[in-house]
Amino acid sequence: MIEIIKIFPQHQYFIITYSPAIIGATEPSTIVQKAHDMYSLLNEIGVQLSDIVGANRLLWVGGETEEKYFPLILTKIAQEKLR
Repeated sequence: MIEIIKIFPQHQYFIITYSPAIIGATEPSTIVQKAHDMYSLLNEIGVQLSDIVGANRLLWVGGETEEKYFPLILTKIAQEKLR
């Protein structure tokens, strides 16, 4: 995938990863590490997160345990359901 991205440098790509190897391989011109910065960047180019990934609010979890239990915790604490 990274090699394909390098073939088309005229395009912008949003890649979300924890992998330093992926970040290094892409040779990015910009790295956004804070959510506020990400939303500012998206606003600057006139798009919302939902335009990219289909939702304005996302919760990324680290594994199957979090994926299974976080919706239960959120429902109990925040009294809000995940979609």
